Amino acid sequence: MPRAPFDERPTGNGYGIGVSQSTVANWLSRTLKEEKERKREKAFALWMACHTQEEIAEAVEMERSAISKMEDEFVKKLEVDNFTNSADFTPPIYNVWKRQADRDDKKSRTR
Repeated sequence: MPRAPFDERPTGNGYGIGVSQSTVANWLSRTLKEEKERKREKAFALWMACHTQEEIAEAVEMERSAISKMEDEFVKKLEVDNFTNSADFTPPIYNVWKRQADRDDKKSRTR
């Protein structure tokens, strides 16, 4: 009896490709991780654009509760990335009253 070109023994994975489920899981893990990261980045961009949780959930095809949990991570990320918290940042200080006085002085000269 001639043998089939592929090993037809059942492997239990439902794919019929002759590899174990753990091998398939290893192959897919990177792809799934990258897809999850793409969704997170898209959700962050939409969140920064002031979209609602419902709009974000629909756009990235996730539950609204998952988006709610992501928002906490987004806020933490912004706190970490906030340049005003850096050691070498000194906020500029302007004397706003002096600038107003200069404008008032110019107006009085033109009259």
